[in-house]
Amino acid sequence: MQTLKAIRPLCPILSGNASWAGVARCLNRSSSSTANVLHGVHKVPPPEDQHIPNTPLPSEIPGAGRPLDLNEGTAGVHFYRAEPLPPGTEPASVQSSYEFLPEVPRIPLGKTMHINHSDIDTYFRPLIQCHWHVGRVRAAARDVEILTLDKLFRFKNFETTLKFFNELAEISLNENHHAHYACDYARIYVSIYTRAAYCNTPAESGQWISELVPGLTLRDVRFAIRAERLHQRYLADDLAITLIPFENERLQDWSIERLKLRYPPRQSGVMYGASRA
Repeated sequence: MQTLKAIRPLCPILSGNASWAGVARCLNRSSSSTANVLHGVHKVPPPEDQHIPNTPLPSEIPGAGRPLDLNEGTAGVHFYRAEPLPPGTEPASVQSSYEFLPEVPRIPLGKTMHINHSDIDTYFRPLIQCHWHVGRVRAAARDVEILTLDKLFRFKNFETTLKFFNELAEISLNENHHAHYACDYARIYVSIYTRAAYCNTPAESGQWISELVPGLTLRDVRFAIRAERLHQRYLADDLAITLIPFENERLQDWSIERLKLRYPPRQSGVMYGASRA
């Protein structure tokens, strides 16, 4: 089946008569470590015995404790609402104020390092204004919070959803960087972070050492910016629907707060970020 060709590298068991539900199940299996805890707004907080101290999720958001059930046509309605259009405006104008995304950073050479504090304003704030948000995985690595960058995309019909997913798969293959996906008839939920990421941490000797700790890197930024540019083309063609999370401003503030706590300003002796050379 030619339409599904671009998806095959991500989901090799697809066949010519694969249903969309089968695609979603396949993708959920291939990314079971993350996709099974995805929500329309954020992930379910870990059990109390695993909860990361001092990192509360915005628990007052309606439906915060309910998972996004991708097998139900009404899934996610408690998490997102369609952006209303002012009278006389075209659908393409919904995100017009957010179209000025930053340039895609260069691919890091050598080790892929965690982002630095300045990257928050340069890259993450514009993406968060485009309704991306910060999530986190259940487990922490060495007591370090592992953040993710997430977004729910909504489209007018199944054919458009499938077309967008194929183009998203091409971005993933070109970047050699793969997100976690959860899909149904007209929605694609994307969650991304870098497993093979390095950050500099203090050793007992007082020296700074580079350790392998999952987290956010400029590879995630590259993927998100390219995915958002693709999405904005679909918006301009009136093929996509802008979805606004409930309590959007609060979620945006929470996302920035989590980033700043995880990636504080530069400290003496620490090398931050990834090489842009």
